Amino acid sequence: MKKVFALTLTILLLLSAFTFVPFADDDETELPKAVTLMGTEDLPPISNQGSVGCCASSSITYMQFTNAVSRYLRTNYPEMAINPSSGEFSEIFSPKWTYDFGGSGTAWVYNVLMEHGALTMDKTMFGVKKLPNEKPYRVDDPKKPNAFLESAVRWDISEGQMEEALNIRLKNFEQIWIRKNTFSNENGKINLTQTEVGKNLLEKIKAAVNEGNVVVTGGFSSSWTYVDQITGKGTLAQSFAETALVCGRGSMSGGHQLAIVGYDDEITCRYQGQTLKGAFQVANSWGTGWGNDGCVWLMYDALNEESEFAELNFSDRVYPIDQFCFVDWKTDIEVGLPSLYVEIEVSAKDREAVSAMLTTKSADNKVKSYIPYLFKNSKYHGKYQLDGLNYIYMTFDGTTDGDASKAIFSLDYRDLLDAETVATDQFGVTITTKEEGVILHSLKLKNNKGEVIAEVALSEEGQTLQSSTSLWFDKSLCNVTIPASDGSTGLQMEEVNALYAKDSEITLDYTLIEGYTDENMKVTISDGTKETEIQRSADGVFRIPVKSSLTVKVEGVEQAAEPTPTPTPTSTQTPTISPTPTPDSTPASTEASSSSSVQTPGEEDKGVSPVIFIVLGAAVAIGVAVAVVLAVKKKKK
Repeated sequence: MKKVFALTLTILLLLSAFTFVPFADDDETELPKAVTLMGTEDLPPISNQGSVGCCASSSITYMQFTNAVSRYLRTNYPEMAINPSSGEFSEIFSPKWTYDFGGSGTAWVYNVLMEHGALTMDKTMFGVKKLPNEKPYRVDDPKKPNAFLESAVRWDISEGQMEEALNIRLKNFEQIWIRKNTFSNENGKINLTQTEVGKNLLEKIKAAVNEGNVVVTGGFSSSWTYVDQITGKGTLAQSFAETALVCGRGSMSGGHQLAIVGYDDEITCRYQGQTLKGAFQVANSWGTGWGNDGCVWLMYDALNEESEFAELNFSDRVYPIDQFCFVDWKTDIEVGLPSLYVEIEVSAKDREAVSAMLTTKSADNKVKSYIPYLFKNSKYHGKYQLDGLNYIYMTFDGTTDGDASKAIFSLDYRDLLDAETVATDQFGVTITTKEEGVILHSLKLKNNKGEVIAEVALSEEGQTLQSSTSLWFDKSLCNVTIPASDGSTGLQMEEVNALYAKDSEITLDYTLIEGYTDENMKVTISDGTKETEIQRSADGVFRIPVKSSLTVKVEGVEQAAEPTPTPTPTSTQTPTISPTPTPDSTPASTEASSSSSVQTPGEEDKGVSPVIFIVLGAAVAIGVAVAVVLAVKKKKK
């Protein structure tokens, strides 16, 4: 019997070893033949920019940034998730925001998103009264012919708006310009489907889309040459009566930005007797009545200055696209307020007459300065026509009657911050004016909790500014760190990593879990050299003096003899330490299904699960073992 057991065990071990060998997927690195972001919940509807020259903002802010933020929030902050596909203004970031402050330039729009973030369309928009896929940027009211312009020209930077925009920002972007001798063959032509470096770029674009990213492209719309019928629908096309962009011919003018939202390697079309195969699905901002419900197929061969087909190398053939811009939703989105920013409230008659420069001053009076992009790029701010006049600037609220209006700027100090600066420097602002009568109403320094940590004292009427006025906060700053507590130790406490003015005082904010007591709770602070215990004050709270940068430690929360009926916050004192969003440990799905025949971004073909083979192997092993036992018993009989 022992021999039978040993034999059985040996068989089981051998079969188990074979069962757990993983299957290798030879096609694991190959991209799907077709991918589209259209129909996913992260992509907003096709827009229509109308008569506003905001194509860069439409493709970048409205389409690319919205898609990236939606995917990032749904994965990392599901409680903050949005659904741009709904067309709701509160779910889509507004192109007006970046157009107002960045104008029409591609890099300008990206810089606004990095430094100033963005607001959604319910907070700032071009006079919108209809859904985005109808006419989002125009108001056609015969009784109010200027309604669109009256709404559009306003800068939406009243109380809290610019601060809200700072909560979601772009970290980085990659812009690849297509130039001769960069993506070229030995003849000096820009050929993206024929040279190794060109093919790599095409694969980079396709891989980005497959990961769920919108890729922005742009070029010379005056040169775009189309065919109005495709010959092979591939996987994505709905009809043969779809438009494809086949090449550039004529003038390299009419700069225009678009958004690549898909690709299909099997799409084909005929042009001048030649069959072109493979195309990008590109979303435009000219409404759903243009192209293929607002999109167009950009044939891969069109991306060659010199076609693969000699018959298509016309004397007037030009390159139709000059750039590709990448944003990765996994790494390029930043959520939360900046660690330090300034809030400036001013009133002026001309919004272009005011600018600000952020400054720091060291102990030896060395001054560093930084001009936020809003003011650095002021000559390219979005401009609007009114009553047929030339492009003109207006007040903050969009009026031209000469009355002063207010604005509140929230500006990030990030380019001037480092550990040494925070510990030793003074922070300030230099405000420059080009007109008389500009009034400064308040100047506040705020941390990433939105708390005012320093303020310049001003009269009730405010301070009338001269041509250049420098003002300094009289506080040095310290960093306070409080680790988060998830309730496992008896209390809940949000993580704090924030700047506070030296010699200020903050209140420890926490919530006890039911069944625990803080009667013996111990709070200590450490400045890196020594620890100091903080005693509970007479009103029952822990007040932490900020004398230097410090770390707070909380211990001694115990289970109560009798559970308390409800959680009880120990303090509601101010300043409170506001919660900072914490990424969810179990990310939500990043995709909505679009078609059973089309691979959606992030979807992988896993093959047959190894679990099946494990179960089958175990069953076979058991069967063999039983057979052996029965055979032995039969032999003995």
